[in-house]
Amino acid sequence: METSIQPGKHCPTAVMWIARALAIGTLSTAAWAQTDTHTDPVALVEHLQALRAEVTAQQSSTERYNPELLTALQHLSEALLAANALDETEQTLEQQIQLVKINDGLYTDQQLPFIFQQLGIFAARGEWDALADRVQYVIWLLDRTADQSPDERLQIMKQTRDWVRLLLLQGPHSEGANHLMQWRALEHSAITLGQEAGLGDEAMQKLIYDAALAELYIALGIVTPGQTSQQLIHRSEGQPLQPMRTTSTRVTTVSDIEAIYGARTSTVIDRAFHNMMGRHRQLVDRLVELNEEHDTALEDNDPESAAMFSLYLGDAVLLRQQYEPRRGTHINPRRGTNSTGSAARHYEEAWELLLQAGYDAETLNRHFGCPALLPLAEFSLRLSDQEPACQLEEDGSMTLPAFAATRNGIPGLPYSGLPDNHLISAPEGTATTITFQVGLNGQTDRLSYGESSPDNTSSRIRGRDILHGLQFRPALRDGRPVRAENIRMQIISLESG
Repeated sequence: METSIQPGKHCPTAVMWIARALAIGTLSTAAWAQTDTHTDPVALVEHLQALRAEVTAQQSSTERYNPELLTALQHLSEALLAANALDETEQTLEQQIQLVKINDGLYTDQQLPFIFQQLGIFAARGEWDALADRVQYVIWLLDRTADQSPDERLQIMKQTRDWVRLLLLQGPHSEGANHLMQWRALEHSAITLGQEAGLGDEAMQKLIYDAALAELYIALGIVTPGQTSQQLIHRSEGQPLQPMRTTSTRVTTVSDIEAIYGARTSTVIDRAFHNMMGRHRQLVDRLVELNEEHDTALEDNDPESAAMFSLYLGDAVLLRQQYEPRRGTHINPRRGTNSTGSAARHYEEAWELLLQAGYDAETLNRHFGCPALLPLAEFSLRLSDQEPACQLEEDGSMTLPAFAATRNGIPGLPYSGLPDNHLISAPEGTATTITFQVGLNGQTDRLSYGESSPDNTSSRIRGRDILHGLQFRPALRDGRPVRAENIRMQIISLESG
């Protein structure tokens, strides 16, 4: 589930917490049925007092770690969470975790639901270090328990991955490289588990594509100047960059990077970037190979699937060449090459295969008439499963979905794909509507600014910087890349201050 993004969004009232908790099932029906507090805060307080008294009574009449206490504690923590009493909820959850450990063992997966609730509380309070420590504990626990079914285990891995993504977006920048590596490790562990469990091709393809995305964002982290880049290069190449030199100049060229980090830095960055993009491409190639293991004539028997593979291969090629650092050219906003390059061949192949699959040229021109923001969030073998890249307006303009990110974060990493937890709210930021063009190379130019909130130059600069870092698959007409004009998109910067 994608988190709703609203600039200036604030925490909901206690009544709204209850409604949202009910909606996602964190407040049990039994606990809710015992009270009618959704319109009466006084009744909620009385209900909490009764639940506390019940826990105290059970603790007095039974052993301190009697498993029968768990139900009473669960009811109490659910009601506390509904009342937004986060501190006491966290303490109650910790009691439940200790009960489970003592009665079922240190490595039992029965503690995971309580831990995931704790993660939501840490996120709501902005306690990123505590959240990171708890996520690391979940990863540690996954390495030591195998009581779950493969499906359950995969679900836990993906839930944990989403928490890592949240840390990457909102946690301290000093831990960015660590979170990227955690993300990658979880995705590759999911692939291994899927192979051991004998998952079908479709399920495995989704796991492989998710891992390819993790590798891609590591590559993009490498070419984004900053502490994360230094740490990633140290880990991937075994040699640290020199400490960053103080500068107030905006970094736009390879020469700028060398001025900050020292001579020959670009060679190290280039090699590390190419290695990571190579891993990304290898995983995309595996998607194709997985299908061809059982069907060597995919183009003949399923041209639509073959076309989708060609699109993904084209996207991988385009992302590599357009984010590749080149001496004398701008990394941001004008980077890479001025054309679609060899990616165009894959797009033309995809077009021809889609025609073979029964699509007519008019339908394809309409579908690919909008530039598509890369990388695509999900893998699909059917064109009809993909949402339209934009909304075509009556005046001929195109409106792309809003994009929320941090200005100085990894290019193209959206504030989405986050944990499905009602306690998480987007940080306050700025929003700017920008009209622009997308060239043959999938990059933006000729920007003009519309509404901005707040209405100031800083908001527009933040939106511009995020937009310039994005990479699009260019619009296609009759299978060939074309320039797309009059594109409108709201850019939300989640930087504080």
